Amino acid sequence: MKIAFFMLHEALPYAGVVRPFINWSKKLSEDHEVYFLLLNCGIELVNFVKSMGNIRDYVITNTPSKLTRFVETIKPDILITDDYIVRLKTLQKIKDNVSVKTCIYVQVLFGIHSIVDVYHPVFLRERVLFTLAKLVPFNIFKIQYKKLLQKHDIIIANSGITATLLHTLYGIEPHGVVYPPVDTEIFKFQNVKKKDQVLLYLGSHAGDTDENFVKEICKILKNKDMKILVMGNKTLQEKLLKEFEIQAVSGVSDEELAKVYSECKLTICPQKWEQFGYVVAESIACGTPVLAFNMMGPKEIIEKTRLGFLVNNKKEFLDILENIEKEKSLTVSLTNKIENFPFSITYSSEKLLEVVFHEKSTP
Repeated sequence: MKIAFFMLHEALPYAGVVRPFINWSKKLSEDHEVYFLLLNCGIELVNFVKSMGNIRDYVITNTPSKLTRFVETIKPDILITDDYIVRLKTLQKIKDNVSVKTCIYVQVLFGIHSIVDVYHPVFLRERVLFTLAKLVPFNIFKIQYKKLLQKHDIIIANSGITATLLHTLYGIEPHGVVYPPVDTEIFKFQNVKKKDQVLLYLGSHAGDTDENFVKEICKILKNKDMKILVMGNKTLQEKLLKEFEIQAVSGVSDEELAKVYSECKLTICPQKWEQFGYVVAESIACGTPVLAFNMMGPKEIIEKTRLGFLVNNKKEFLDILENIEKEKSLTVSLTNKIENFPFSITYSSEKLLEVVFHEKSTP
């Protein structure tokens, strides 16, 4: 089979929306021809794709017409991208000119109006955009997004909650749910000693993390002399640095990140809008439990793996941290294994093939 992945306007190879396609390519290239199509992408992503020895071919361009010609030349059996609105529009233009089967991996959910009301963006540009978004009726977003999705052959949700939102908000029935793949050859149990430290995830740059609540978390950890490692929103990192001793985990390789997960006693994810949650899944794959709210993607991951804490409100969240030394379940046996880990690169790739090509995956 020929499988082509399409990315537009992305800068980093391991950004949350890019990572599934990078990881799938690692596994799928063992038995299939894998291609990458990059349009107006950043140099780091471009160089990463050029260095990948597992893909059959790639095209890197700033010209949509060149992209179309490449698709026409390789004739992929499936052309896959996600539901970022600009990528949907560009893919449709390709489809208008070339006969190709297309698949949309839903992980953005363009047009969700409720998140605009709960987010508190830290960037001025985002505050302006979110303010303007509140003025636009949800149906305008909904109609455009739904029409674009319906033009493609296969719709896949990245989690159960994403599938539910597609059903209830847009009336779209996805062909299946395929969790983003975690490279469990890298993110796995390691024989390292746990340190008196935690990893605090600050969310994306989209302001999906409550700044005041994060400060409450940091105060408790500081009082317990816990070392605080942080990753995610850089603007929020800078704000926290003014009050707390924190150490940023950024620019590290996956291997180094896996070691960080493994050495921490707990990974803390205080986001309330996370349709999947790579940090949650990777931490659990490394044997480090996660503290998260009992909702959306993190709920699915923790319930399926039974490794972590799900709380219903901020008080319960902080209570867990107050009693961090008493939580025996923070100590995870290094011999413990997560059976049928549904987020592994193998399992996820098999599910993708099952949905796209109706190839039966292993149970």
